[in-house]
Amino acid sequence: MAVKALNLGCGNAVMSSTAAVHWINLDREPRDGVDVASDLENPLPFGREEFDLVYASHVFEHVQNYLPLVREIHRVLKPGGTLVIKVPEFPCRAAVADPTHVRYFVPESFFHLLDHNMGFDTGGCAGLFELEFLESVRHDRPNIDRGEVGNYFTELHCELTKISPSPRPSSIREGRIRGRP
Repeated sequence: MAVKALNLGCGNAVMSSTAAVHWINLDREPRDGVDVASDLENPLPFGREEFDLVYASHVFEHVQNYLPLVREIHRVLKPGGTLVIKVPEFPCRAAVADPTHVRYFVPESFFHLLDHNMGFDTGGCAGLFELEFLESVRHDRPNIDRGEVGNYFTELHCELTKISPSPRPSSIREGRIRGRP
């Protein structure tokens, strides 16, 4: 049976289904390859526990009310399902230069979603996920960044697993946060 995956806020990066993965491409704008047009500021138009995987590449930084979206993703993920997030990492220039970005992310931004978080239940999201992987990835873009020292694009790659029905004892696994100086 194929994995059912949601490509959240796909834009032009439409995923094609294979025998192993059945992709549903969602974007606010109806365009070629988009299966579902929906605004991420509203509830997701899917049933409970429908997806094995939700992939959100460079989406969260554009969402004004991102904690309700996180709760919606948790709702549509199957128990043990995976949420993969990629966002620009603050303070890289790409994080702040785009006028459509409404928030910034640092590695600790994702800790509010874990059972052992920063000490606050921010927006009712604490304990929804377990952190599997978090990495800071630096990209050198010589045609864009002119090769100058400090001119690079840095993004965070985060992989979370849905905790269901209740949080596990610890979400932060030692040695799993990579790419930090």
